Amino acid sequence: IRDKKAREFVGKELQNHIEDRAEGLQKKGVDHDRAILQAVEEMGDPVSVGVNLEFIHRPRLEWRFLLYIIYISILGVGTMCLTFSAHPYGNVEYSGFVFQQLSGVLLGVIAMIIVYRLDYTILAGRSRLIAGAFLILLTFLAIVFGVSINGARRWIKLGDMVFSTQVLFILYLPIFAGILYDYRNKEIGAIFKIFLWMIAPVFSLILYGRISLNDAMLMLISEIILFAIALNKNWYRVDKSKFLKITGIIFVTTTTLSALRIASSSGYQNARFKAWLSHMGIAVNNADEKLKYMNYTNSCLDNIFLKSRFIGKSESAMESVYGLPESMADFVLAPIAATCGKAVVA
Repeated sequence: IRDKKAREFVGKELQNHIEDRAEGLQKKGVDHDRAILQAVEEMGDPVSVGVNLEFIHRPRLEWRFLLYIIYISILGVGTMCLTFSAHPYGNVEYSGFVFQQLSGVLLGVIAMIIVYRLDYTILAGRSRLIAGAFLILLTFLAIVFGVSINGARRWIKLGDMVFSTQVLFILYLPIFAGILYDYRNKEIGAIFKIFLWMIAPVFSLILYGRISLNDAMLMLISEIILFAIALNKNWYRVDKSKFLKITGIIFVTTTTLSALRIASSSGYQNARFKAWLSHMGIAVNNADEKLKYMNYTNSCLDNIFLKSRFIGKSESAMESVYGLPESMADFVLAPIAATCGKAVVA
């Protein structure tokens, strides 16, 4: 139950029911511990009860939280407008830029309210069907309407609207959580099926030719965390400690073999791996050689921060900002560093 006040009230109500039932059993000759256990068992599956009660006690909108998000969003738009106006060519499309940003914030707040108020109990029993339909639809849209921007095929264009597939795929995570719920009280065979649903988004990425190690890792790590939480709550009829040990051995072995394979690979593959590590913020070379393996985006941003002053505007850093491609306009901290200094960013 997401509504905290309702959760507290319902908790006390359920506890009273259990205690009353246990007291009645004790009067019939059942000992105290057995009476409590039987009373709890008679209440039914706690997760199912929670789902049904969540359906009744829908969460109320936290207006303070919503106002805080709107405040942060307006502050963010204001910061972007100030930075944009500092650009010598910014006044040409300034009004269009402000309208675009405010429209994005408005749509984002509306979407947030919808997601917050959404009744997630609709996933119960239907999550696998929803997951299959979601992946098929997203894969179809990516294949038919997918576009490549600056060499990266990670966008879907429908008319004048462009959507990031990276962002859309994250919507699979709550559906995957529903799949974990559907397989409750199942044995080891369910774990294998969960694993197939876990790697399904990766196959979708491969199908439309947009496989990215970063995207795949983000999805898999998030899914593993969700699965670990469900496993820790004893949702499945498996030996938890034994399963975790076997999984740990497989993970360590796979990671070790992959590292050895990359270490013994050709110069090109080695360089690609170093570039990927650099994108993750891990330096594998000295300062002079690091830029050689760094991807274009990180190289541009590093260059801007290196030229920026601690306080105040840096003309050389601003020149680097002007040279950024339009697709990098969302990296707000770099132009703020160039315009106002690193102290303001901090």
